[in-house]
Parts: sequence; structure tokens; C-alpha cells
Amino acid sequence: MIKGWIAHDGKGTPCDGSRCIEVRLHNVPDEQHNFKPVVGCAWSWDWPYDKPSYGDIVKWRYSEVAEENPPQEPKHSHYFKDVRGLNYIDVYRVLSLFNVTSPCLQHAIKKLLVAGGRGAGKDVSQDVQEAIDSLVRWMDMQEEDAECTSKH
Repeated sequence: MIKGWIAHDGKGTPCDGSRCIEVRLHNVPDEQHNFKPVVGCAWSWDWPYDKPSYGDIVKWRYSEVAEENPPQEPKHSHYFKDVRGLNYIDVYRVLSLFNVTSPCLQHAIKKLLVAGGRGAGKDVSQDVQEAIDSLVRWMDMQEEDAECTSKH
């Protein structure tokens, strides 16, 4: 385990995303570095200029905390997606993160995620019914595809 601080040159990340990292930032006093170590590469590692400016990473090390308490994978981990680095998540990002590619399923999920809350004059019941209609169409398409496949 690396115990000392390692100078960072402002180019890329030294971590593989599996261990906790502590960082020190340019022109930020040590007593203000009171944030917890993070797992992986949640920090912005690349400097926007040739030299470090305020808040850029200048030193890093693997956290000893990580060695003592390795992160536990959450139960049902397939329901969790890493969104570090994103400022916000909208319906379309959710669909992309979970690889929902069917237009019928996309439409149903979108309706349910914001049921009654889009300001389009539709209440929850109407959005739920439209989601059901999209899901029924998805099921119909599965049957149609099966029939086409069996004919060929």
C-alpha cells in the first residue's frame, strides 16, 4: 500500500475505480481538506491549464480507510448505476443507463416516472393508462415477432 502523497501532473487519473483515494487541492490549506476519501475516480483529474489553479488536484494517495473497510457491493447491484460525474439525471439518462431500447417500454417508463407531473393536463390515472397501453403494444409486438420468426 502506498502511504505517502504522490504528486499529480494534471493529466488523467491514476486510479482504476476500485479503491478509495484521498486528494490534496492546489491553494487549499490542509485543515480545509475535511472531505472523506472517495471510491474510484470521482474527482476531476485533468487540469484546464498548464499549471494547477485553485482547487485542482496536486497530490493523491490511496486511503488507508479503504484497505480496512473495502466498499460493499449493494444488494441487487443491477439496480444501481454509477452516475458520478453527471450533474443531473433525466428520464432519458435513466433509459440509457438501464439499456432500455424498446420504444414501447421507453414510453411506458417515461409515463410512469412522471405520472401526472408534467403539466400537460393529464392526471396520474391517464398517464398510467397510457403506460399500460404501451406495455400491451409491446406484448403484441412480441407475439407478432414470434409469428414472423416461425413462418421463416
